[in-house]
Amino acid sequence: MLELEAGMEGDTVRSLSAHSFRVGLTQDLFAAGEDGAGIALALRWSSPTTALRYARELAVGNNAAARVLGRLRDGGGQPGS
Repeated sequence: MLELEAGMEGDTVRSLSAHSFRVGLTQDLFAAGEDGAGIALALRWSSPTTALRYARELAVGNNAAARVLGRLRDGGGQPGS
């Protein structure tokens, strides 16, 4: 859920589109570990490459290097500890 500043509800709703929901669902499915080809087929993307393009930002934050650096930044010590 999202808290909106009073009077901003209409602007927020107008800024949403079906495409926004489709991209968000694509990203959620990738984050849940679903297959790119299946996502592309289910959401009628023109190709799995199109679906992958929307998941790129998720991959950057979730790859092995990002996890290791995150642990180091959080004071988690050496990788693998």
